[in-house]
Amino acid sequence: MAQYFRAITTTVPLPESVVLSTVNCIPRSLSKSFLWQKYALEMNSVSQIAREISSAKETVRRYLTLWDIPLRPTDSKQRLNKGQVGFGEKRVKALIQQNKQELAVIEKMKALRGQGFSYWKIAEILNSMKVPTKSRKAKWQAATVMKILKKNGVF
Repeated sequence: MAQYFRAITTTVPLPESVVLSTVNCIPRSLSKSFLWQKYALEMNSVSQIAREISSAKETVRRYLTLWDIPLRPTDSKQRLNKGQVGFGEKRVKALIQQNKQELAVIEKMKALRGQGFSYWKIAEILNSMKVPTKSRKAKWQAATVMKILKKNGVF
């Protein structure tokens, strides 16, 4: 025996006015305190923060600006993602600082170049004095001495 169902339809009156509400919810990872801690205090880069919270760099940059956290200039000597630091510099945590021992070597190079020594001869002198290179493994080469002196304004 087959049973049949009868559908009953009713209409529900709509309210006279509809209120739509949007709640602006900022993720905790983009809060002012979190970004201040990571960017200003821990000196993390925008890229590092974005990678940590799985977000886009531009989103992090936009919220830093929104919270009036000053952005570091990209051409600063304290760039965080500089890669290999030059001779005369060292990385301490996230900051690039001067290496006093290497700066003394650069001054020796300048003095020798001022006395008329060639780049090749300066490299030979540094090797004979057992002055360590940046990697502490290689030997001094004329091209390396030339690059360091040119970077420091000596030709």
